[in-house]
Amino acid sequence: MLEEDNSSQCEINIDTQYGTFPHSEVNRRNQILAALSAAVGALITGTMLGWSSPGIPNLNERQDFGVLTNQEKSWIGSIATLGAVLSGFVAGFCIEKFGRKYTMLLLSVPSVLGWLLMACSQNVPMILVARFITGFAAASFLVVGPVYITEVVESEIRGIWGTVFNFMLCIGILLMYVLGTFVSWIWLSIISAVVPVIMFISMSMVPESPRYLLSKGKLEPATASLKWLRGTFDEAEIETELKLLQKSVHEDSRQPVRIQDLLQPSIFKPLSITMALMFFQQFGGVKTWISTC
Repeated sequence: MLEEDNSSQCEINIDTQYGTFPHSEVNRRNQILAALSAAVGALITGTMLGWSSPGIPNLNERQDFGVLTNQEKSWIGSIATLGAVLSGFVAGFCIEKFGRKYTMLLLSVPSVLGWLLMACSQNVPMILVARFITGFAAASFLVVGPVYITEVVESEIRGIWGTVFNFMLCIGILLMYVLGTFVSWIWLSIISAVVPVIMFISMSMVPESPRYLLSKGKLEPATASLKWLRGTFDEAEIETELKLLQKSVHEDSRQPVRIQDLLQPSIFKPLSITMALMFFQQFGGVKTWISTC
């Protein structure tokens, strides 16, 4: 009787657009590990955003390249956003071509190289190139990371991990602010280069998104991925969820998204609110404040 009570307490209901099915609450460790690995991408973005605030004053104080002009300071602080402009198109293509996991692994490479180039810079143009590269890679993680997290975690903890992703970005900014008071801009760059290495290692240990694998017709790898994420070796335990994913992928492939779909009230209203919030946040100068405070 006691065993039955304990068993019932460990069962939770996973709500989907097609219904509700039970899943064990104790098997979330792997999916949390996968989500945390992807959330390191937000930490990388945070380090990129926060670097210039302590880095530029230290660079000017040390006069490694002479006294920086106001124009040079402005370019060092802002050129990363130019790299970010390109990231959405490239990352959007790569996540469908190479997958969510391998896109993040690929992005780790230019991120590391960009930070190392920054640390080894001999002049301002080299720093500008490094900032452009790190800005491109960092912004790309903001595209890929949330997609991967959404597809690997259960619906009941999906919202929490969306918040954790933003929290990690803030931690990255704070990390630069704190470390920047103790180390030079060179060491700040070297420390920042370690973060994408950590991400590369951690992402190498987790599977590809089962939804992406199903969209490419890879049923066996998708099954193995879902079994790992749900912490089970029994295919029967994930059979219902796997069928729901297959149905969802099949319906998405039959009904591609059209521009007209964005005009539906259920989509247009939340999209408009989100876009308005982003507009006022960005045009309110938040990036300038982060880079120079």
